[in-house]
Amino acid sequence: MSLAPVSLEELRLVWPDVRDRIAAIAARFEQPWIADDVFHELLVGNSHLWVSDDRSLFVVLRVFATMYERTLHVWVAGNSAGSMGDYLEDVKAIAADNACSRITWESDRKYHRALPGVKVTYAYSIDVGD
Repeated sequence: MSLAPVSLEELRLVWPDVRDRIAAIAARFEQPWIADDVFHELLVGNSHLWVSDDRSLFVVLRVFATMYERTLHVWVAGNSAGSMGDYLEDVKAIAADNACSRITWESDRKYHRALPGVKVTYAYSIDVGD
């Protein structure tokens, strides 16, 4: 699957297709934000929405910059027909295009029943070249 950026002009047309899915993700994982917070961050340019042609796949990305590195953070992602692996190559390319040396995302997956609710943070490092 290939991801395409959603421009500010297109955002209001695409938003209804992803809003309820973002709201469901926020509720399922008990996030401190709601879908309207994501929309606001997209409008002001702090985050960016990328979608597949059929909009079954979406990802909301943020770039965090320090004086030492730039990180592309996957804030919210949804794929009604697959997993993160379906769009990881696209996200790697987006990171490289934005001079990011790392991609990060968080997951609340519970790997051990003995540790319910443990939040594991995944980080994927990429080499963006010279």
